This record gives sequence, C-alpha cells and structure tokens, in this order.
Amino acid sequence: MLRLLREAAVPSIPILQSTPSLRTILGGTLENQLASDLVRHGDSLAGWKRSSGGGGIDFVQRSADGSAVPVECKAALQRDGRQLKGIKAYLRQYPAGTGVLVSFAPSAVEELENGARVIWLPAYAAELLAKSGGLKGPW
Repeated sequence: MLRLLREAAVPSIPILQSTPSLRTILGGTLENQLASDLVRHGDSLAGWKRSSGGGGIDFVQRSADGSAVPVECKAALQRDGRQLKGIKAYLRQYPAGTGVLVSFAPSAVEELENGARVIWLPAYAAELLAKSGGLKGPW
C-alpha cells in the first residue's frame, strides 16, 4: 500500500520518449535515488564543485581501497563526451584514476587521455555502487 501511494504521487515519464526538459527531471530523480541508496548503505554524502560559477560532480564516494571516486548522474540515453565534463575536471585536479557516470545509457568503460577512466554505469545498476561500498565488479 505504501509503495502504491509513494508511486502515485510521481507522474509516469517514459524514458525513451522523453524530451530534454523531462530528462532534467529524470536526472534529478536519478540523483535523489542514488543519494538514498548511498545513505541507506552507510555512505556519507559529499559532492564537489569546481568553482562558484558552476562545474562539479554530484557525489564523491570512497572506494573499497579508500580512494575518492567522483560519481555523476545524468539522464542521458546515450554516451556523450559532454557529460564527462565534471568528472574530467575532478580527475585533472585530483588524480583518483576512476570516475563513475550513472545514466540510462548502456554500460561501458571509457579510457581518458590522462590515463584515468570512466565507468558508465546503467541506472538500473546504480544501487550496486552503494551496496558494494565502492567500485567492485568487472571493470
């Protein structure tokens, strides 16, 4: 009953037929869901902002080895280099080695020019990032 009431308050937005303005709403929803997952599994929430003018990432998560991992949420349907702007800026300033972009695009691992990499994590698997206590998996 609680699930029905909770979901009834949120309008249905089909991801594949969504417009860019609706994906902005979906991106916020995706970010909120990941924040809830991280907190539920004991992580503290922290973000990063490059400057007061903008540019940043949604979360900085501690990986299993204790390193900081930048995590960005985007409601994108396809991988696009523009979505990596915040993660690339973080990895230039703090050479963490790996960043994560959670989106509706298929999974992939992208090598960056500075030797770092970005894991494109599908939204349906985002909870695994929180449950694992950091980056573990086939990447």
